[in-house]
This record gives sequence, C-alpha cells and structure tokens, in this order.
Amino acid sequence: ASASRPTHRLIPFVALSAWFVLNGAMVMLNRYIFMPTGINFPFPLTLTLLHMATGYLLSTLSILTFLPIPLLAFAADNYPPEISAFIGLFVANIVLGNTALLFIPVSFMQTLKSLTPFSVTLVQLFVAPTQRPTLHTIAALVPVVSGVALASAKELSFNVPGFAAGVGSSLVQGAQIVYGARVMKTKMDPFNMTRFVAPPALLVLIPLAILVEGHSVFNFFLREADAKKVSFVAASCAVAFLLNLSMFWVLKVVSGLTYSVAGNLKVVLIVFVSVWLFQNPLSVESAVGSVITVAGCTWYGLIKDKYVEKKGVEVEEAKVDVEEPVVEPVVVTTASHGAPSG
Repeated sequence: ASASRPTHRLIPFVALSAWFVLNGAMVMLNRYIFMPTGINFPFPLTLTLLHMATGYLLSTLSILTFLPIPLLAFAADNYPPEISAFIGLFVANIVLGNTALLFIPVSFMQTLKSLTPFSVTLVQLFVAPTQRPTLHTIAALVPVVSGVALASAKELSFNVPGFAAGVGSSLVQGAQIVYGARVMKTKMDPFNMTRFVAPPALLVLIPLAILVEGHSVFNFFLREADAKKVSFVAASCAVAFLLNLSMFWVLKVVSGLTYSVAGNLKVVLIVFVSVWLFQNPLSVESAVGSVITVAGCTWYGLIKDKYVEKKGVEVEEAKVDVEEPVVEPVVVTTASHGAPSG
C-alpha cells in the first residue's frame, strides 16, 4: 500500500501538467488561427465543429484498435441528465471561448476566465445546497471580481462582444466543472466521454455553422487555404482532442475545486506567455487587475479547501453506510461497431 501511495499521488500531478500544457497550446494556437495577421480563419463555430468531429473519430478509432476499454453505445441509458447537462455546457464553453478569442487578446481572456471559482460557487448554491459557501469564501471572491473589473475597465484591447463571450464562457465553465466532477466519477472513461460529446454537439453545430459561417468558410477553403493554413487548423483539431482527454482525466482524478484552483497557475503562465508571444498592449491597471484576480483566486482556493476539509469529514461519515447503485453503461456489441445504436 505504501509503494502505491506515491504513484497514486503522482497521477493527479501528471494529469494537471498535461492539462496545463495542452490548454496553453490550445489557446495560443486558436488565437493565432483567428488573427488577421495569423491564419485569418475567423470561424469559431466551424473550428469547434471540426474539433468535435475529430474527437469522435480519433477516440472511436483508439478504442477499436488498441485501447482495452469497451465501446459504449449511444443508448438513452448512457445519457442520464448529468451527462446531457455536461455535454451542453461543454460545447457552450468551447464555442464562447473560441468566440472570445476572435475579439480579445489571450491575456484578457484568461483574466476573465479567472471568474470561474465565482461561477462554481454560484452554481453550487443551486445544484449542491449541502455545499453552501461560508462568509469567508464569499469574502474571498471579492478581490476576484474586483480584479476582473479593474482589468476590464483599463483593458486597452477591450471589445464588448469578446468581453461578453469571455464572461459567458467563465460562467458556463463553472457549471461544467460541477457537473463534470459528477460525471467523471462514474464508469465513463475519457475516450468514451469524448465520443459521447460529439453527436449532440454536431447536431447543433452543423446547421448553426452553415447558417452563420458557411459561405465564408467555403470561400476560405476554396480561395485562401494553403498547406500552412490547413496544417494549423488540423493541428488545432489534434490538440483539442488531447486537451479534452486531459480535461476529462483531470476531472476523474481530482475534485472540481482542485480543477478550478489549479487553473489559476495556468492563467498566470498563459497571460505572461501570450503578452510576450503576441506583443498585445497591456496597461498597468490591467496588469494590476490581473494580479489581484489571481491572488484572489488563490486566497479563495485556500479558504474553500479549509471549508471542504472540515465539512468533508462529516459528509464522508454520513455516506459510510449508504451504497448508491451503479448504472452499468450499455456496451456496443461486436456486430454493431459499424453503426452505433441510438
């Protein structure tokens, strides 16, 4: 048991490290793809659609060829309310995040994403009433909101649609974290979760992308696309697949709180790297606001962790004699691999 303990502790670290690197790469890559001075592919809906389709194909191929896990069927039993809610939030978060990157710099986007702990607390008030925040945790959110307000007010590249999409993405991600922590505690593995997200997402994204961006996307691939531009879009799809796997993995091995707080370090790293890489202007007030926000998130994490530890003992003791039934996922039989049931 003692030998396995260090390995068990190493798993969350490896998962978080992979998520850090892939998240940073994804944000930088997508920003470059959207920029007029970059790839000039300003189509967030189409890019999200390509991400979903690539994720479905690669995860299905991985399961069928070399992974020792079952291929779960697209049956109603495998889409309980928690998973359905998570899928909707997951797709909305990606669309809003990509839309924000179309209008605002990476550094400002990441500052807005620091509102996620506030969003998590807000969502828990409604879906997890047993985890109501204390006055200490509410007070810890004050510098977070204040820092974002200062950074937004003095942001040199402020843009209303980008700001709205960034804030919306943060609010949606808070709900996604709460539901994701629940979903990934089930027997749903990251690869099947990636598959399950795609079909409902594509049902919404395909007509929406055609309606909003279809003509422009067609012209891009017909007249502007070259090997370099197509390669960057393809690279974005591949990184998105790996990022989604790492995110589902993180949610499976750490708590939603840890996932949210760990994002603070990611914010700092991405802000500094993006300012250096893209040379976007950053006012002193905006920089101070970003520092206040990250510091507030760290304080919030410490306060919330102390509260969770205290209440967690009581919750675990109350659950000792309660055994919840486990719903076994429906597995695709060998004969039905070619056409998933629905």
